[in-house]
Amino acid sequence: MRMERERRVHHDERGAKRPLSTLPASISDLRDDPYQSLATFARKAGGYRKSRKACSDFKWVDFFRARIAIDLSSPGGFALALLLAVKLAQTRAAKGMPGFRGRR
Repeated sequence: MRMERERRVHHDERGAKRPLSTLPASISDLRDDPYQSLATFARKAGGYRKSRKACSDFKWVDFFRARIAIDLSSPGGFALALLLAVKLAQTRAAKGMPGFRGRR
């Protein structure tokens, strides 16, 4: 299905595909996905460029989710994950990702 190929289907905070019927009625009821924050902060820290491609942020979320564990129970756990994400975004593993900039 085209929408699935383009990652335009609903995924929960763990990256699992969910039916649209499970979307909350209000945006304030959405659960926090730390990988969404990780991708945004990694981009703002210079790990990669903002892309005009549709759903490019979700591709980075999935990329980081598969490669980085975020320990939110540890002080500094998110900061450590962010350092790893910025470095990882500039490696060969990320080549071909939208907004890839490589090593500077």
